[in-house]
Amino acid sequence: MQEDRFRKNQKGPNRSICTDRKHGHKAEGPKVSLELARYYWKQLQDIHMEIQQTGEPTLDHLLHIPHIYEVPETVVDGEALQAILATAVTEALDQVQRMRSREGESLLRDFLNRLSSLEEDLSVVRDRSGTVVQEYKNKLEERLKQLMGGGTG
Repeated sequence: MQEDRFRKNQKGPNRSICTDRKHGHKAEGPKVSLELARYYWKQLQDIHMEIQQTGEPTLDHLLHIPHIYEVPETVVDGEALQAILATAVTEALDQVQRMRSREGESLLRDFLNRLSSLEEDLSVVRDRSGTVVQEYKNKLEERLKQLMGGGTG
């Protein structure tokens, strides 16, 4: 039976799912290892004794040594992480689907507007098709008359 308890911080988009195996009930921050602190304190004092020009070691010196801190072991709860990921992926896919739907609707409106414009242009072409042929015929005959009249003159 699993004795781990979970800390869930679900405020905003950042969520953390952690298990603290050492304490069993809540995740805690780093703590000073007294054993390591004593060891480094002894090292600081030895350095001070060896190099007389250095100032006497202080607690501040000791606390600036990063190795004296222990961080409780945390493990990620796979099931909780999977649930969060599944929710996030589902939400992302829903957003993509809504975006694609809006994009499709926009493209449809654009295509329908273009089709309407083409139909209007086609209507103009059909209306003028008979008169355009006659206008070209008249222009061609006029040009031929000019060319024939220009050659005999």
